Amino acid sequence: MAMEKRAYFNLDARAAQASPPNPAALDALERALGAPLPADFKALYAATGAIKGLFNGFDLLSAEACATEHANWMAIYEDWTLDDLQSCSSADPGIHPVYYMPRWIPFVDRIGGDYLAIDLGPTEEGTYGQIIAAGRDTDRKRLLAKSLTEFLAKAATYDGSRGHALYGVFGELEQA
Repeated sequence: MAMEKRAYFNLDARAAQASPPNPAALDALERALGAPLPADFKALYAATGAIKGLFNGFDLLSAEACATEHANWMAIYEDWTLDDLQSCSSADPGIHPVYYMPRWIPFVDRIGGDYLAIDLGPTEEGTYGQIIAAGRDTDRKRLLAKSLTEFLAKAATYDGSRGHALYGVFGELEQA
């Protein structure tokens, strides 16, 4: 039996619930990080703002929300010791095996403190701008794609054969 091809993106939600882009917020995020955002990330946020439910129930955060989430995680990072940060995580090659890093920028809310992030501080094996799964309940940090462009390409070609899009495309994140 052939699987029905279904879109990973909920385009109806995008049309109905997208907030407008905010270039000033994106510039402010980049200045706060002290690091350039990858061109594909900037292009996405030049085209849209927040999109509720875009990833079949998970939200694309606005640039403002990315900055707020980053600030919230930085408060944890600054409060914890290095031993605390290293004791609760493992990671795929290319990702630092810690709870949070200052150059991880949450941009998709996976609900409950988990998120997808753009990694602007990978290890030597990683790629600047790689997309990772991280967050409160994500003990093993997972590499999902080497860039936002690759992530979106994988998502766009998902055929629905393995359940929910985030898990079908990128594996069972909760079991990683």
